[in-house]
Amino acid sequence: MAGLFAAGLSSLNSAINAMSSTFINDFYKRIVKDKDEKYYLKISRYMVVVFGLILGSFASYSIFWQKSHPETTLIDFALLVMVYAYSGLVAVFLTAIFTRRGNQLTVIVALVSGFLTVVYLQNFHSTHIAFPWQMLISTCVAFFICIAGKGKKEGFWG
Repeated sequence: MAGLFAAGLSSLNSAINAMSSTFINDFYKRIVKDKDEKYYLKISRYMVVVFGLILGSFASYSIFWQKSHPETTLIDFALLVMVYAYSGLVAVFLTAIFTRRGNQLTVIVALVSGFLTVVYLQNFHSTHIAFPWQMLISTCVAFFICIAGKGKKEGFWG
């Protein structure tokens, strides 16, 4: 049991650390410039807490959602939860592979819109839509948002 908990926590810790590091290097250092590494390390530690709270909140939401839908099997529940993250990611991937469009802003907006489309379809839509259709609809929404940005001629990320 201790080995299982250790493996689970190490995977979770590395994911949260990676999110914090990505946020600091890709976003925060561009906004707040000319600080020493000690300062960025301090902010990175705060961001570990923030991302831990975000992931914990999503996990809690998933628990409450699953308890409110006891007829849903575990595999259906897992696939419904995966649609949240993968719809935006698939749209960005398709944009990067098949077009030369998209930029940093439209990628971020596409990821958020894919997530929010799934939230709408699963919680506020009047009829039940099966998860493959939710994936298709939210991916299409995110894809069309992502291709709205002008890309650079030499490739997607320039």
